[in-house]
Amino acid sequence: VKDTNADHCASHLGKAIGIGTLLRSTLHHAKSRRILWPTDVLLQHGLSQEDVLRGRNVAVAKEVTYQLASVAHVHLDK
Repeated sequence: VKDTNADHCASHLGKAIGIGTLLRSTLHHAKSRRILWPTDVLLQHGLSQEDVLRGRNVAVAKEVTYQLASVAHVHLDK
């Protein structure tokens, strides 16, 4: 059964779940020296992957986390 509204909802839900999973897996990936946050968002905040891995600029890393979580929330509201 093809339903455009259901497809639209599923698309936004999938994006929100994907972003949430990305955020939840940050510590796991960091233990392997991988940061999967979008580079453009890191650059917007003047943060590097190495900063995140070394625990530098924690306040800025929290801002990035909040921004990414906010994007997920926007998808849930659609």
